[in-house]
Order: sequence, then structure tokens, then C-alpha cells
Amino acid sequence: SKDYAPFSPYSDGGVLIYTGRLFACIDKCADDVNDWQISMNIPQGEHLIVNGNVYTKSANWVDRDDGMNVYVGRQKPIETDSVIAVIDSGLPEEIQLSLSADIPKLMVYFQERLGKLSGVKPTLFASYAKVDDHSSQGGTLPNQIFMHWNLNDLDKKVKDTKFISQTTWFFAHEVAHLYQRSKFGVLNGEANQSWLHEGNADWLAALALLDLYPKTEKYITKKVGKFKEHCVEGLTDLSLIEAANEGQFGLYYSCGLLIHRAIDHAMQKKSNGLKNIYTLWNEFRQKVEQGNEKGHETFLALVEQYTSQELVIHIKKIV
Repeated sequence: SKDYAPFSPYSDGGVLIYTGRLFACIDKCADDVNDWQISMNIPQGEHLIVNGNVYTKSANWVDRDDGMNVYVGRQKPIETDSVIAVIDSGLPEEIQLSLSADIPKLMVYFQERLGKLSGVKPTLFASYAKVDDHSSQGGTLPNQIFMHWNLNDLDKKVKDTKFISQTTWFFAHEVAHLYQRSKFGVLNGEANQSWLHEGNADWLAALALLDLYPKTEKYITKKVGKFKEHCVEGLTDLSLIEAANEGQFGLYYSCGLLIHRAIDHAMQKKSNGLKNIYTLWNEFRQKVEQGNEKGHETFLALVEQYTSQELVIHIKKIV
């Protein structure tokens, strides 16, 4: 349920294809099998976008790791100072304007606190299917942000301020993920440590919205309150480390935000406001790039250094 959808349709007939769903092994998948030769024939009059490059007729490339999203269709990408965007022309104007304005604004916000992204300029894919459903999905892959809506009443929803706040939070969360990587890849560990990156992305989303969109304060206060209830209720019968195997992945978001919020507040209190969650993540990235293990052990060692042993013991009990 956590995996990305293999196909996200655009309303004009184009499609976003997630290549990670195409990786398959003849017998058994092994860790040392990680290069996947992919070739695609492109329909006449359409083009393929791979790694920010546009192809017609056909394309070949080697894919690896978690795969990537590739676009096939007729819509031309739009390039700005911070992102290459393929935004569904069928999306309501309010969301198109929000995507074109808010994503670059959020990227500048995080860049100022977490440093510039390394590598090629990221690509933003936003797709929309007007179908009888009420779901949405977003995510990040190396140098990519993607979002998809399956909604038959999106035109009405965009008139609701709560939906706009939810959408902006959604954008901020996904942009934050772009800045959680080191030059060696992601900083988080196994799936059962997902409180680390999902909780961080949600807390950074809250901070960004409060700074950039002060009118969302009431929405955020209510959301954090709901996260408290969800986390407390969820940890009644299981520990956070068991949540992935028990189908309770949402706890990594709710409990994860609360953990990062507590760390941030403790760091600021101990340093009289000189250190914060951004300080911690910048140093976490440096430690991993210097050869330390990625994941929660390295992270919590830094938390103890910046806050207290008591807080780390408390976090480990929750986990």
C-alpha cells in the first residue's frame, strides 16, 4: 500500500510511469542485481521525459535503485529557476497557480536552511484524473516530486480553505523530502525507522507553513492535535518499530512529527535559540557522508549531543 502507483494518468491522455514497478527478476531478486535496461517506443506525436531530457520515437536507459518517474504525452515541460514542471493542464486554475508559485517558494525556504540540492534540477510532475474516487498520492524520488489526484469534485474542493491548506502541507512535505538526501542517497534506514524521514518532513512542513503562510496556524494547531490523538491511540497496542509490519504506516507520520517537534523545542531551549532541527539534519547529513551509518542510531547520537540523554531514552521507549 505504501508503494507508488505504476501509472498516474494525465487528463489529456498522457501518463506518468513509475519504472520501479517494472523491475522484475527471473528467479530471485538479489541485492547485487541493480541495473535495469529499459527501452521505450514513443507514440507518434508524443514525447518521453527521462531525467529532465525530452525524447521522441524511442529511448533507452539504465535504471537502478528505487527507479524513477517518466512522462509520456504531449504536454511540454515548463522550466523555472528551481524546477522543471509538467503540471496537468486539466487541474483547476487554483492548484496550477499554487504549484507554480508555492513549490519554488518552498524550495527556496528549505534551501536557505538545508543547503542547495546537488545534481540536476528536480522535476515536478502533477497529474489529475477526474474519476469517482477520493484519493491522492505524492512522493519523491531522486530529483523528482510527483503528485496525483483521483477526484471527481476537485473544482469544488479548491474553494475550501481547509483543502488549500492540506494541499500546501502536501507540497511542503514532499519538497522537504528532497532535502533529506546526502550525496550517497537517502539518510533514513529501514522501513521500520520511517518515523525518521516522514516525521521530519511533516514537522518541516509545519514550520514552513507557519513562516510562509501565517493564516494556516489554526489548521496546523488542529492537525498536530489530531496527530497526538492518533499516535497515543496507535501505540496502545504496538510499538512504533512494529507499525510497518502491522499495516499502521500512518503512525510514522503522526508520532514522527511529535518526536521531531520535541527534539526541535529541546534543542532551541538548550541553545537559547541558536540551534534547531535544521542544525541537526545538516549535521546528520555530514555524519553519513563522513562514513557513519545512515538511520536512527547516528541520528539519535546527535540528538543526545544537542539535547539530553533523558530525551533520547524517552524516544527509544516510544520507538
